[in-house]
Amino acid sequence: MEIGFIGLGTMGSRMAANLIAAGHQLWVHDIDAAAVARAAEQGAIACHSAREASQGREAVILSLTSPAVVEQVALGPEGVLAASPVPALLIDTSSSLPAVTKRIAVVAEARGCQMVDAPVSGGPEGAAAATLSIMVGASPETFDRVLPLLRLLGRDIFRIGDAGAGHAMKLVNNILGGVTMAAVAEALMLGTLAGIEPKTIFNVVSASTGNSKCFQNRAPRVLSGNFEPGFAVDLMHKDLDLATQLGRELGMPMPIVNAAREVYQTAKAQGLGQKDFGALAVVLERLMSVEIRDRQ
Repeated sequence: MEIGFIGLGTMGSRMAANLIAAGHQLWVHDIDAAAVARAAEQGAIACHSAREASQGREAVILSLTSPAVVEQVALGPEGVLAASPVPALLIDTSSSLPAVTKRIAVVAEARGCQMVDAPVSGGPEGAAAATLSIMVGASPETFDRVLPLLRLLGRDIFRIGDAGAGHAMKLVNNILGGVTMAAVAEALMLGTLAGIEPKTIFNVVSASTGNSKCFQNRAPRVLSGNFEPGFAVDLMHKDLDLATQLGRELGMPMPIVNAAREVYQTAKAQGLGQKDFGALAVVLERLMSVEIRDRQ
């Protein structure tokens, strides 16, 4: 296929590489010229705008940072839907708001393009290995069209509903990951202050009801002091903010998510925004002057 790819950050660059490796021709654009150059070295064609990358393509994939950026890239004067002809499919793998997705879908359909929201979960490792979980909002017919392409990016692919449903599902998932990490940090610190070796905490929780995928993935990072980003504090804060915004739109109080969001805001204020979201533990380490590290 001839595919436009917009957004070559941590996730997008890895997904684009998998598509190139599978034999697809990619036209790529990013505000980071170095990221575009790296993709071009892999065989992609560099473009100066989203419109140029989208012109007449069979599909365009977005991997962007926020709903505002997604809307601008899709609907702006140099955006995807300004291309002529427009692409047949517009696939948004970013985290976004259902309302934004639905607005884009209306414009896209009027111009002959089918909008698909397909946010992903699994981090850079999953993006590189093409083992992502992908949550899709699309009609059944459009889902069938995009499924072969999505199978090159992910392992577990779910049709959630029509346009916007995938983005709603991603926020549901990230609520659980974000809130759980806040609790993991507090639990590790409490146990450490009580005199329990952090490795012992990890072993016992791993065999008990407090265990979770987030605990398994992030607690070892805390114990080793590795906070290089898999999924950054800034991104999790943004997703929790989007979730509370969706809650306000639906009239739902979200006290737990709002409390967790403030912990992420504290981490950002401490300069930890670009660190992995496991760095919530660092906020408590600084507060209590105790490090949570494996000493065994």
